[in-house]
Amino acid sequence: MMYLEHPARQLIVAVSGCVVETIFEYEQRRRNDSEAGGVLIGERRQGSITITAATRPQPTDSRGRYHFRRKAKGHQEAVTAAWNASEGVSHYLGEWHTHPEAHPIPSLTDRLGWISRSIASKHPLVVVICGQGSCYFALQEGARLTPLLQAN
Repeated sequence: MMYLEHPARQLIVAVSGCVVETIFEYEQRRRNDSEAGGVLIGERRQGSITITAATRPQPTDSRGRYHFRRKAKGHQEAVTAAWNASEGVSHYLGEWHTHPEAHPIPSLTDRLGWISRSIASKHPLVVVICGQGSCYFALQEGARLTPLLQAN
């Protein structure tokens, strides 16, 4: 389990080992590796967010060296299945994708998409970009993006 914390308020984000493994599987190490991504699924409770699953890229997604466009097919089915299996406890918590750079930073396209999805969901979203040497974790709350810090 990986633990992250919000720098300005009491919020812990726990990311299960299987989610971290799934994301790292898609690191863009080779010159011809395409960006990949998916959604994050888990539970939101008072003062904590626990990410228990992440979808993998689906055949309908659009992938290239410098872009990833997630389509609903496959990802939505996984969210719905988690919701049903948990009797409404597990749900969509955010997004992950890769960048072909050592220490990733969000692009304008990333930011605008996250803002839109955060506003539509009416909840803060956890967003992750996996690079070749590190991962970027943040909380998108409407228009505000706050990088999360590794908890000690």
